Amino acid sequence: MTTLCQLINRQVAVRPDAVYLKDAESDAQITYEQLRLSCLGIGRLLEGKGVRSGDTVSVVMPNGVNTMRLLLAGMYCGVIVNPVNLLSQPDQMSYVLAHSDCKLVVTSSDWYERVRRFWLVLIDPLMSGYSTRWRQHMRRVYLTTSLTTLR
Repeated sequence: MTTLCQLINRQVAVRPDAVYLKDAESDAQITYEQLRLSCLGIGRLLEGKGVRSGDTVSVVMPNGVNTMRLLLAGMYCGVIVNPVNLLSQPDQMSYVLAHSDCKLVVTSSDWYERVRRFWLVLIDPLMSGYSTRWRQHMRRVYLTTSLTTLR
């Protein structure tokens, strides 16, 4: 089975300067080589947050270049990426985040406060219906916007 990492690396070997993505809003372009370097850089950032291959990262970000870069970087590094539907109702989003077994939640700055409010509810130690083990896990999950300044 071919991985995303192998596919990107194969394209870099054959045509590193070919355009992989063109942003419709800004006309900015990302080549295959830039994509590979972005994946490696974001991978280092994820690793710095304690995320390893096989861990889950939930993403609460609108569609865009940075979201695409984060999704691809996660897959490039063997991370399970859980994009959260931004049209979800608060209780639905809370449920998805609570049951995703994520180690990290990455959100854009415009979603940070909303997600933070869900998160505070999710990790409330008095919350009924959830095991002590699950609540302890949720306290260790890191909520960040720092990856939205993707390098």
